Amino acid sequence: MINGLQFTGPTSVPLPNALLPITRTDPSGHMLIESYLGQSKTRTKIKSLISKAFARLSKPEMEDYLFQLSFEYSANFVQHHEKAQFDFIDSKKDRKYCDFFCYEYLTRTSERATYPHIYELKPAENVKPLIFVERKEEQDEETNNEDGAEESSGGGDGAETEEGTGEDMEGKTRNIHVETCQKIPEEGSFLFGEFSNITDLSSPLDMTKKLKVIDRYGDTWISKTRDVSPRYEDGYSPCAGNGENIEIIASQAHYTSKQKSYLEKNDLSGNYRTGSTDLDGTCILH
Repeated sequence: MINGLQFTGPTSVPLPNALLPITRTDPSGHMLIESYLGQSKTRTKIKSLISKAFARLSKPEMEDYLFQLSFEYSANFVQHHEKAQFDFIDSKKDRKYCDFFCYEYLTRTSERATYPHIYELKPAENVKPLIFVERKEEQDEETNNEDGAEESSGGGDGAETEEGTGEDMEGKTRNIHVETCQKIPEEGSFLFGEFSNITDLSSPLDMTKKLKVIDRYGDTWISKTRDVSPRYEDGYSPCAGNGENIEIIASQAHYTSKQKSYLEKNDLSGNYRTGSTDLDGTCILH
């Protein structure tokens, strides 16, 4: 091929950048291992070119999680609520969307001596949850939190951490990472639930919850702050427990059946198109 190209003009083939001696192991002088890697000068040059190529590579604009869901609670919220529950509660394409007072994904487990009652998240039947874990993030060097230290795992059982008393705190942030280390079900649309039981209906007004959802590509899909005080001044019905319903989308509908078969045959995951939206929150009236 090289000799043929030389007939097309004097500059068609670059000049050699290395001269190799003829050896018995490779009379052609063009084999990679026997010639180019067998000589120290060319081996060093190849290593240098490879190092330069790696140095020019940049980190892909994505993370090792599918989604990160961050919940930031005010100090009063932490102090007057039980530890928040997290779980995937539905994964059906034809799920029924309900309004602000939706109890479909909750069940009352017991009663306190005094109101309010205690509720728990109740995933829909045959739900196919994704794997998720709750992780610490390095937000304050003085706390000595390890970045990315895994606290607990979920995907059916929920994620749990010690919440603390909430005293002398500006707030408490809990980061839920939806992992990518599994084959994602074909549904493509999943409902993630968060819920907290309130412990004191006479608690102060300053109860806020911030929600932020970011996908692995760095795109922010949800960023909002909600007042969940039990005696909200603007006329909302007071809640004896509140939660969020968050739809996340990880779809491979852009692949044909033939392409999906090829990915599965070659043990490849393929790319997922992502998205997220927050549905009406859950409010337990009293």
